[in-house]
Amino acid sequence: MLDRTRFVRGDGRIPGSLLIRGLVAPGTSAGILTVDDVTWDGDSRLEVELGGRTRGTEYDALVSTGSVALLGGTLNAVLINSFVPRCGDAFDVMDFAGLTGTFVALNLPALGPDLWWDTSRLYASGVLEVVPEPAPVPRK
Repeated sequence: MLDRTRFVRGDGRIPGSLLIRGLVAPGTSAGILTVDDVTWDGDSRLEVELGGRTRGTEYDALVSTGSVALLGGTLNAVLINSFVPRCGDAFDVMDFAGLTGTFVALNLPALGPDLWWDTSRLYASGVLEVVPEPAPVPRK
């Protein structure tokens, strides 16, 4: 297992198993980083840039051809190039053959009025989606 204690940044492919103990930032504003199996320790971070709607050229993605083990860590999504997400935008920021665990924290950028981040597919298919804010539950 390759132990990356500081950071991994850029495009391309890293073969073998990775243990992440720092920052992973796919792409070079924006791009795709492909790995085999990857394990995130509790202090690690995945940082994805969102600068448009096209995967790999306008927003980042981490693609694992094997399994992803999240032992905590944080997902940071940041907007670049003055991009403003709209309702219905979906960002496939992670691909994996299998996934265990969850991030401890999700740091997602602020959205326009009446919009929010739907993270319900993040751990199933790696997708973050912008959806209408749910209506408040009426009080009786």
